[in-house]
Amino acid sequence: MNNEHNPIAQLITQIQNAWLTKVSSDKDVQLVQWLIKPEEAQLYNGFLKLESSPHGSLDEVFLTFLTPFKHENQHSGQIIEDWIKVYKDNTSIIEDYRTSNPDFHWDLNAFETKLNDRSDTNHLLLEMLQAFQEQLLPSRPVVLALTPYTIESISAYSDWLGALLRMGVPKDVKILVYDHVGSRHFDKLIRSNNDICLSVFEPVDLEGAISKLANSGNPNEPEVQLRQCMFKMSEATKQKDLDNVHRWGKKALEVTQRTADKNLFSSAHLIYAAMLFNFKEFETIDHLLDKGLALAKQGKASGDDNCNTLLVQYYGFKGSSYQHQKKKEAAFKNFVLQAETALEVGFPQQALNAWWLAYNVIRKKDKQQYKTTVKKAYLHALELPTETLTSTVFPYIAHEYFTILEKERQLSQCEDIDIFMKSIEGPDWKERIKKEQRSTETTTSKILNLF
Repeated sequence: MNNEHNPIAQLITQIQNAWLTKVSSDKDVQLVQWLIKPEEAQLYNGFLKLESSPHGSLDEVFLTFLTPFKHENQHSGQIIEDWIKVYKDNTSIIEDYRTSNPDFHWDLNAFETKLNDRSDTNHLLLEMLQAFQEQLLPSRPVVLALTPYTIESISAYSDWLGALLRMGVPKDVKILVYDHVGSRHFDKLIRSNNDICLSVFEPVDLEGAISKLANSGNPNEPEVQLRQCMFKMSEATKQKDLDNVHRWGKKALEVTQRTADKNLFSSAHLIYAAMLFNFKEFETIDHLLDKGLALAKQGKASGDDNCNTLLVQYYGFKGSSYQHQKKKEAAFKNFVLQAETALEVGFPQQALNAWWLAYNVIRKKDKQQYKTTVKKAYLHALELPTETLTSTVFPYIAHEYFTILEKERQLSQCEDIDIFMKSIEGPDWKERIKKEQRSTETTTSKILNLF
């Protein structure tokens, strides 16, 4: 990477070198299980973003997909749909390939036709990867990097990967999946295919890099001092040292108060309060959140749009604090405010999540508020691009609204929802969501969702 003095850039370079020596050199590998710690997720996300761009340094061409995993019989088709959409919406990508590869004739339309005509999408995905790789001249390996938003069943996801391996991943194509170093969900699959699978763990000193970043820059600058305080609070939280959390939290407030920057001063309140959630100090948390929210409002009123994100975060934290204290009405009110604020400042997907939290917290306390909020969330979701809905809590909202209407015998509206949901989630959408809601495996699978 260009910024050789940036500690995070140095770690990404370390990952690139590990890939080069451990993966690129092994021509027989078809599936790579890269083991990481949860706190390293964004670092590896950065690695994928870099290598999926023209600025990557590795020889391989990385194709990264965040397609949610719902069912092993549907996932390949969903990846193909996402792939087609990306290329149709970003024609410059194909043009870039043609600039460096004048003979690049990968026929996207032909694969779209095949997708509509074939049910065997696993073979079609492998065929698509092979055709794409063969068009890269001079020849370059291709990596299908998979980081699903959600995985509804880890065992089914592993079965899907196994099915691709049995069919035969094309020459010069590799599949990359991330796995928790402490859980190793795919070990069984790797062991049973050890001639074509590789498990990699590259130790990285992320904490050291963050410490260097926290202390980089002019030590007299408030932003640098706030980073230092945040790092010290984080360390104290890990050690369960409440006294030091308060010490560095108060220091963060002091150094930012001396500035005229409402956004910075408000951020210090939010960071300090967030750390205290680990100690359940809700009286202090609520005081910090109220004061910080007032500062964010003042910043927004003075024209600082950077405070918009803070406002959304504050209402979410306030809702969570009241929920922990079993103050359901107050929690509900703040989650609703979070949704409304998210819409106001242009974060419609976050609004869905906030409404989902709101109706769940008020469900048993106020049936009418619960129903009204579910309906509002569902109707708002219909205004969003369909392709974005599957990576949100929308399927839960749709199922909730369907259940309400079904109990009220509004069968015509139920049918409309069912038709719509089948079009984006498949024919068994209701059964899968019911299963997910009661499945302990789903909880585990969402922990696996690092990105």
